[in-house]
Amino acid sequence: MNFKGLRLPSALKALDNKINEHIGASGDAHGIANNYKSGFMSNTQHQNYAQMWVNRKRITGDILTLPPGLYYSANTTNNPINPSGITTDVCYIDVTKNTSVTEYFVTAAYNGHRWHRIIYADGSNNMPGWARIVQEVVLWQGGSTLQTAVKLSEAIAIPSTKYDHYVIEGTWQGHEFREKIGPDSEIFLSAAAYTGHLVEMLDIRIQMTGGANSTARVTNVASNAFVLDYVNKTVVPPNNESVNMPNFTKIVGVI
Repeated sequence: MNFKGLRLPSALKALDNKINEHIGASGDAHGIANNYKSGFMSNTQHQNYAQMWVNRKRITGDILTLPPGLYYSANTTNNPINPSGITTDVCYIDVTKNTSVTEYFVTAAYNGHRWHRIIYADGSNNMPGWARIVQEVVLWQGGSTLQTAVKLSEAIAIPSTKYDHYVIEGTWQGHEFREKIGPDSEIFLSAAAYTGHLVEMLDIRIQMTGGANSTARVTNVASNAFVLDYVNKTVVPPNNESVNMPNFTKIVGVI
């Protein structure tokens, strides 16, 4: 603004007006930032920013019609928690989009279960439904036969309201294994050492205790080892039969 030729009071008033354009919610001295230039943040941009990092927007209705954003809800449809009806469970919904693809993530608030889905604008290559994202929490990791108890990294409850089930990993007879710990706490391992036709099977009971000092250990091992004699078509126990214990390396809780 050119103040030349203005009397001092008028010049000061004009300067004051110009300064006020920079102050308060109604100021319009600066343009809004966009992909090409710097600028100030609009109220819409501020709301979107707050929705991303501070205040998720509460929504109801069809998840698959949402524009990009971060939401939470308790009454939605097309929700993987209850795909065929109305979902009343609280969940968190993340929606991102480019020109042709929309990606959705839904997380159940009460247990952390998570789902993923991608939908194309032209309907091509759409996922047929929601895909559950399997998540694992490591409760113990190391190397042990578990004949003495190992302490888990967090307190667990049995049956668990947090984990769907537990998985144990390790090596046995030169092979890696990954077995689900069943509801009766048993796992079954079998291996064949073809040199000498030795076949060995283990039925192992693993006890997991809940509470503040949750632990896991082997409480029982039933071994069945035998040699197959293909020539004479017989099955005979091996000499000096002994239990070859697995080396357990990891226990995880599956969400």
